[in-house]
Amino acid sequence: MRWDRLFADLEAGSDEVAAEERDTLVAELTDEDWGATAWLRLLGGRVVLEVEGDHRVEGALRSRGAEVLRIASAGHDVVVAVRRVVAVTATGPRAVAPGRVASRLGWRHVFRQARDEGEEVEVRRGTERPLQVSVDVVGQDFVRVRAASGALTVVPFAALTAVRLPH
Repeated sequence: MRWDRLFADLEAGSDEVAAEERDTLVAELTDEDWGATAWLRLLGGRVVLEVEGDHRVEGALRSRGAEVLRIASAGHDVVVAVRRVVAVTATGPRAVAPGRVASRLGWRHVFRQARDEGEEVEVRRGTERPLQVSVDVVGQDFVRVRAASGALTVVPFAALTAVRLPH
């Protein structure tokens, strides 16, 4: 009888050790998984983006790439520079990862499309006042825009925080 009790105690102790090892492994794997997850992969559904320059963009995520996010908002689309996002709230499931081509679309694609469609856009550059302009020329790392007055302004992509486009 003493042997039975001794073996029962040993088995119970080994079950506890196995459970602790399993829990530790699960925690390590979870940390490893989160450690390999970029914040862009968390986006999906409706999002609220806090953007540098005290700018807030709210709407449905339409597309995401390494350089820009496109959000469908009330009556227009807003394209936001990924590197200018300072906080995110997402209320939907994770978005499907973009394909190779879509993930590489950036500012040049956005501005060429606006130029080709003859759309006027609102360009935001940090805390500066937004520019209401049409796209004149799209360069490698800049866009040249034309104000209603006809004045031309060159805006480096690095200065952009967001661009509002009509639907």
